Amino acid sequence: MECRSLSIRLTGFFYVRNEQKNKLYKLIEHVDIEYVFVAEKIVQYAEKNLEKNLNPSLLLILADHISNAISRVVSGIQINNVFLDEIKALYKAEYAISRDALTIINEQFSVQLPDDEIGFIALHILNNYENSVDYESVRIIELSQIITGLIEVVYNRKVDRSSFNYSRFMMHLKYFSSRVLCNEKIKQKDIGDIYEQFLEKDILLQRAIHEIERYLYATFKYELILEEKLYLSIRTKVLMD
Repeated sequence: MECRSLSIRLTGFFYVRNEQKNKLYKLIEHVDIEYVFVAEKIVQYAEKNLEKNLNPSLLLILADHISNAISRVVSGIQINNVFLDEIKALYKAEYAISRDALTIINEQFSVQLPDDEIGFIALHILNNYENSVDYESVRIIELSQIITGLIEVVYNRKVDRSSFNYSRFMMHLKYFSSRVLCNEKIKQKDIGDIYEQFLEKDILLQRAIHEIERYLYATFKYELILEEKLYLSIRTKVLMD
């Protein structure tokens, strides 16, 4: 069954876009078949549990990643995943699948890959959903990280990324960031007085929202409306109190 499954998956590879084929042909040439079999096991597990189809090209991309990750560990090289906390908070299902994938890899090859690999595997999954046409997931992660970083700079302290409030904050940023990246506006409400009262006397909160507002306009020409600023203020205050 495993060989038949692999054959089907590899057959699917030949239907990926032409611009991807040359890169994938090169992967076929140097990736050992044992890595391909483990990658196939992970892809099947991911599709079953996520209930989504993944691009056929993920098989070889993931096999190549596993091969390189093991080579790095053997050589004593570690690459930190700067998005790990954001991925864990924003994409819980993909993170959980990737954590199980790491266990499969470690057991199959008798290695101990670092937890950073969970994030890298999750990114491969996020970037390879079938019919996905862009890298919005990665851009959401990056923007959420930048906004959190701006808040940390203003408050001059680190956010507790293991807290429930951080998880809630990141879920808000996930949908907020998607609107920013797609330039989707929501209807303005008359909440000026409420917003001013909420920020009154809280200098740090005022500065944090101002820095976020300035960054979003400078980078995306996106203007925050009062409702967005109020909700960001509420979630930021809960996060930092």
